[in-house]
Amino acid sequence: MAAYLYESINRSSGYEADMISLAMGSSDQLSRRLRNPSTWSREPRIERRMWREIPYVQVGGNWVEYEPCRYWPRPVLTNLLKGYDLIQVVGGTPPWLCPVLEARRPSLLWTASTLWADRASRVMERTGAGRMVHRYLAWRAQHYEKLALEQAGHVFALSPYTVKAIQQITPNVKPELAICGVDTVHYQPAPARDKRNYILSVARFEDARKNVNLLLQAYRQLVDQRPDAPDLYLVGDKPSMASRKRLAELNLQDRVHLAGPVDGRRLAELYAQAKFFVLSSDEEGLGIVLLEAMASGLPVISTRSGGPEVVIEDQVTGYLTPVREVEPLVAAMERLAGDPSLREAMGKLARRRVERMFSVEATQEIFLRKYDEVLGQPRGVPVYGG
Repeated sequence: MAAYLYESINRSSGYEADMISLAMGSSDQLSRRLRNPSTWSREPRIERRMWREIPYVQVGGNWVEYEPCRYWPRPVLTNLLKGYDLIQVVGGTPPWLCPVLEARRPSLLWTASTLWADRASRVMERTGAGRMVHRYLAWRAQHYEKLALEQAGHVFALSPYTVKAIQQITPNVKPELAICGVDTVHYQPAPARDKRNYILSVARFEDARKNVNLLLQAYRQLVDQRPDAPDLYLVGDKPSMASRKRLAELNLQDRVHLAGPVDGRRLAELYAQAKFFVLSSDEEGLGIVLLEAMASGLPVISTRSGGPEVVIEDQVTGYLTPVREVEPLVAAMERLAGDPSLREAMGKLARRRVERMFSVEATQEIFLRKYDEVLGQPRGVPVYGG
């Protein structure tokens, strides 16, 4: 989301944007860390870095292993942000707005989800004391979530699903729907001769919300019903050890390929050359990977997990199936696996839908109108990814 907005602003808006990211990992070298006493006496630092050819500034913090500390003000960040006229925070959840408030600049929030929707699956997969600790951390973070939503100069929500969830938390906040666009030049359909025999899924598979076990179980049944079914490629962070054990139990090691993270060019190739795309999540703020797949001319299958219901036109550009239900997912995969003409027709309609509704050009105007309103004239805009 942050990279999309950064590139969109700088490409043709008349505004100039910088991208800033907050360090939050237990191994971060720019932060004070509870588990590393050698860092206790030093101030958090900043460092200029590159990500997929995009320059950004990484900002350290204090005691970042403990989640509530991630949402505290960071003096080094505050000083940096005072040089800008507007701050656009882009975060998976609202609490990431909190660290910027001390800069006292117009601060807008764009969020993909609410905190509990994002966190529930990961909390509930734990047991005993681990579940209690993560429930407590989620409860503490919800304080920052409410603060962020109430203090934001304006709230953009990634999908109608997110709009509804925000209003349940803070009824007085009126979020504006702002769907993430996709680069329809970077993601292009491939000619039929370049297609390869695989099904594609792209996600952070270690995240319990992605429910990769549901996908593996459905794929096992697909292979049993149709031994000539395409192989399955999983692109992104690898599944948890438990899910990889499940992969072995299902005897799918030769059919499911764990490709790991790939660069932007290779990802575009993998989309374009696939037969179709599948996402098996329990919850999605939008499902940007679905837009990337559709821009690449693929029919898509997803669970009805929130955002995908906005992206997919059911039985036209792909299929929507119930969350956590195997049989409907298998049926949709079997339908596409066995019908090349259906794949081609749906893929063409998927591409047209993205061009019409979800391209960068179609989706950036909502942000630019708000920036014009806040600033009155083009100036500096930092895009801050939480």
